[in-house]
Amino acid sequence: MKIGWNKIQGYAGIKIAEAIKVNTKITIFDGAFNSFGNKKNGEFGLKIGEAANLGHLRHLDISYNSLDANECKIFAETI
Repeated sequence: MKIGWNKIQGYAGIKIAEAIKVNTKITIFDGAFNSFGNKKNGEFGLKIGEAANLGHLRHLDISYNSLDANECKIFAETI
């Protein structure tokens, strides 16, 4: 699934992460250059980390998504 460069922000990113979590057929997620982080108190980091933990993702690109240090920390702790 490639959805990079689409200006997706905030809660939409969280909903995408939740969808990836339940759809085990998604093995590649390239969501680079959006704004998934966008200061939502780390919720995106938590949700995408939970999705990554399920083991069906083989490639995850969430680079350049306005993730602040707190969001990155939550993601790292989750995975």
